[in-house]
Amino acid sequence: SQRSGWQMALHAAWRPLCNLQRSLSRRQYQHAGVGGGGDGGPAGGEQEQLGAVLLLRRHMAFVVDNLHYYLQVDVIDAAFSKLRAAVLEDSADFESVVAAHAEFLTVVSAQCFLHQRVITQAIHMLLESALAFCAAAQTTLASSASFFIPEVSRTATAFESQVQFLFKVLHGAKVQQSAPHLARLLLRLDYSQYYSSRIPS
Repeated sequence: SQRSGWQMALHAAWRPLCNLQRSLSRRQYQHAGVGGGGDGGPAGGEQEQLGAVLLLRRHMAFVVDNLHYYLQVDVIDAAFSKLRAAVLEDSADFESVVAAHAEFLTVVSAQCFLHQRVITQAIHMLLESALAFCAAAQTTLASSASFFIPEVSRTATAFESQVQFLFKVLHGAKVQQSAPHLARLLLRLDYSQYYSSRIPS
């Protein structure tokens, strides 16, 4: 399926970050060889910071990829396949096609949370944080030879809080509605029970 703009931004940020990691590794190795040990000099501190940045980018990509897969495959593709089958039936008439299309719109709007403002706002905040991170990474890499993304720790904390909030909202909706589509999305985001273990019993 086609990648979303958020996915493309995160994947575009991956290559220069990896290139920078290799460059810092070479500098750290050269410094250790010349200086006879130590923590690798300035490159050592940059390596540590870059590790935190790469971890944050990987976490963002995991969340964004799974949100995209849920919306594209679990919801839209599944609903469209059902609509297409109804339209192609030999016994299909105009009224049945209209009814099938209305059902398609109802299912997609419900399972994409178009009428659940809290969930859509939570998802929007996540995606905006991911784009802001990518923009900061690209700006820093283009303007400075030494690596530094301002407040990356704060960005990571905010993103983690946003994911936890989204999970709690989805979990609460699942408890109220017992909806299979919510269970699928929660499983994608929390297959290791990382977030569910943090919900008070």
